[in-house]
Amino acid sequence: MKSTIRSTDLAHLAHVELLSPKPDDSLRFFVDVLGMTESGRRGDSVYLRAWDDYEHHTLQAHRVESGRHGPRRVSGDES
Repeated sequence: MKSTIRSTDLAHLAHVELLSPKPDDSLRFFVDVLGMTESGRRGDSVYLRAWDDYEHHTLQAHRVESGRHGPRRVSGDES
């Protein structure tokens, strides 16, 4: 069987969106534990950046109701 793993390097990740039913807890983790700083807010989103980032933000934490949104990949006969 041929391997499906690719050997490439990731040079830059523009930004990641985190969907969370507990955005305040998520924000506390990214700021207090990982040391990210808040770079802005809009609606239900908080934008964060890491030290020396040249982008406005690298992480967008967005409030969602639990179970409301999110892609899923499942396996099984009924999927």
